[in-house]
Amino acid sequence: MHRLPTACRRLASRAALSTPYAVLRATRVMLSTTHAARLLHASPARRRGGPASEYTRLVAAGTFVDDAFQRSIVQQLERLYRELLTYTPRAAPTGIAGLACRLLGQKPRPAPRGLYIYGDVGTGKTTTMDLFYATAPTARKRRVHFHAFMLDVHARIRQLRHAHPQADALPALAAELAADHVLCFDEFQVTDIADAMVLRRLTAELFARGVVIVTTSNRAPDDLYANGLQRESFVPCIRMLKQQCRVVALDSGTDYRRRCQAHAHAVYFAPSDARTEPALDALFALAAGGRPAAPATLEFLGRSLLVPRAANGVARLSFAELCAQPHSAADYIQLAQRFHTVMLTDVP
Repeated sequence: MHRLPTACRRLASRAALSTPYAVLRATRVMLSTTHAARLLHASPARRRGGPASEYTRLVAAGTFVDDAFQRSIVQQLERLYRELLTYTPRAAPTGIAGLACRLLGQKPRPAPRGLYIYGDVGTGKTTTMDLFYATAPTARKRRVHFHAFMLDVHARIRQLRHAHPQADALPALAAELAADHVLCFDEFQVTDIADAMVLRRLTAELFARGVVIVTTSNRAPDDLYANGLQRESFVPCIRMLKQQCRVVALDSGTDYRRRCQAHAHAVYFAPSDARTEPALDALFALAAGGRPAAPATLEFLGRSLLVPRAANGVARLSFAELCAQPHSAADYIQLAQRFHTVMLTDVP
């Protein structure tokens, strides 16, 4: 079985290629907003109000299907939107100023509670979060895939420790990150002990500085880092998330990705036969605009990733090369950054 670029299906049809193949497009959803959010950014003059009015507008325009489960999440995000209209984060004072405030009974205004949206894949978690991000009433906001965020966090910690070996890097990093009053994370997931130990303190530092977090996840908070090493040290982070964010489930039972596929051409063709390899070469050439293929090595974080065949933003790897090797999320993020299309061949 093989997976090839979606755009090549039409080209293959025109070239009368009847060879079995299937399709994979390497999207950049992990590093950018979804199509719906890009529509919002592309038409600021048409935007009115918060996520609830935008959801209604997009439903009326036929861009979205009116989903009662999604609308309930949007209403929660609308509440947060309205609270943010009058909110300016202030870090709790420390030292003598902090002591004086405590003695006088003065407390900084608490931050609005964010939202932790979890549920099955394809139900619209990212879409609803992106509606909120696009309409959030502040320019000081950041939307990022969670894996990319953690890669950035570790890189900045290394830089801070190199510049200030004796200093605690996490408070300094939190102060930098808190320049954005709202942080939106897509696909919050914790599987690595290094991430777990950093998040335990980093989330506390961010919340102390009044940062509002909205995130999506396929797991409920209590299931994060399940069975991980030293998980008991990560549990305080879970408690903070549940305290600072409203936890809501989006379990409509509808996978909108499958709905879209139901109206598309077939994308899986098997088995492979003698005609497959020439067709793969032809389709690669079409996708790469005729540029010759050559090996490409991606260098990042002190490591390298070899792509055996690459040309003009198109990469070609076998299933064994991409999926049977000890790759991490960082590798796949690099592939998505470097290549707009990935051809995956020899899928078992």
